[in-house]
Amino acid sequence: MLGYTANDNHTAYFEVTNMAYNFFSSEGGRVAPSFNAIANGIGNGTITAIAIKTGKIKWVYPTEFPTLESPAVTNGVVFCNAINPSVN
Repeated sequence: MLGYTANDNHTAYFEVTNMAYNFFSSEGGRVAPSFNAIANGIGNGTITAIAIKTGKIKWVYPTEFPTLESPAVTNGVVFCNAINPSVN
């Protein structure tokens, strides 16, 4: 999943979620599309910084859980949220 990005005119910041989904189900011995797709595992994510002029990756910050919202950047600090299934 990739939502909106943030940038500071030199670097673009992306939140990336690595999560597998099951979009098909097995009903009556045949595989059919599932409109109520279920998450298949918790997954993880990254916050990735890419140089706008060159397109090269500047850095990647792995997150233990999937990222949830688009990043924000201000005064050289990048903010991003992640899903933590252990917190209610």
